[in-house]
Amino acid sequence: MSNPNHLGYWAEMALYGGEALPGTPNVPFNGRNATKPPLIQTGVTRILVYPGSFNPPHRGHLDILNHVFENAGVGSEFQGAIILTAEDKELTEKLSGLPENRLLVPLQQRTAMWQEAVKDYDRYWVWKYGNMEYFRGFIKALRSYLNRKTEIELVALLGPDNFHPNAETVPPYHWDCQNLITSNAGRGATFVGPVMPNPLLKCSKWEHPVADRKAIEYKIQGRMADQDPEEIQQTIDKVVWATQRSFVCETPHCILTYIPCDKPGQQNVSSTEIRVTIASLMEKPSSISEMADILRKVGVLCPEVLAKCIQDKAIQEVAKDCVPGSSG
Repeated sequence: MSNPNHLGYWAEMALYGGEALPGTPNVPFNGRNATKPPLIQTGVTRILVYPGSFNPPHRGHLDILNHVFENAGVGSEFQGAIILTAEDKELTEKLSGLPENRLLVPLQQRTAMWQEAVKDYDRYWVWKYGNMEYFRGFIKALRSYLNRKTEIELVALLGPDNFHPNAETVPPYHWDCQNLITSNAGRGATFVGPVMPNPLLKCSKWEHPVADRKAIEYKIQGRMADQDPEEIQQTIDKVVWATQRSFVCETPHCILTYIPCDKPGQQNVSSTEIRVTIASLMEKPSSISEMADILRKVGVLCPEVLAKCIQDKAIQEVAKDCVPGSSG
């Protein structure tokens, strides 16, 4: 049965023009099958928007999403996350400027890989439609449906490679978001120093957010009222510690939050390096299972989908300096 307290119910209404339709494809947040659905909140419902090329999606992409979603902190937690995969046209423009390694995994396969990877995550939803104008229309409709129940706040999660000490910060409103968040989970960050992050161009100094212990205790005690007091206290201490480890700075456009991660060995996955492996497999293809094993070892999410894509010769090589849609 549909539940109007579930964010997925209203997302489905916004997606399908005012109806929550049983059996529709790509039902938001696992729809009626969700066991831990994202709930709309009194006041503000925060949604993490995760845009990227994901060419192809790999373990590092999922690592940073999980880390940020799970460690945003009490009062800053996210109720759901939407994964936005770049359209083929946008990705073609990006790849055409590279001197080499210009292989493009089609949008259909990139979204299929994400959908398979997060199928058991009730609070994650893969936006498979590509078109950003369609996404903005969806968000506008979602806000309209929920305007008397909650305010929708979108925060864009970007990989740390989007932030460099000598480059201007990307504005969050490209994805209809208010603020930005990042982490070094999944890959290294060039702006991270040995003690504190290095200052970013035209941004304020990094600072730790203030951890309101009383507010954290109140929220966690309410959520864990039926659990062991020692476990409750451990959870409170963990959340306070995680909050105090985060950093925030003001950019010319928004607030940027950095959530550090200490997971050695998890920062060696790269889409660029994976595409080298793809190129090798395209030259000498083998069975889907054999290629999937090779792709799994280099960190690809759902490698069977990518292996089938290689076998079907569906991966495109983008021409140097091409302009999508041009002729000649």
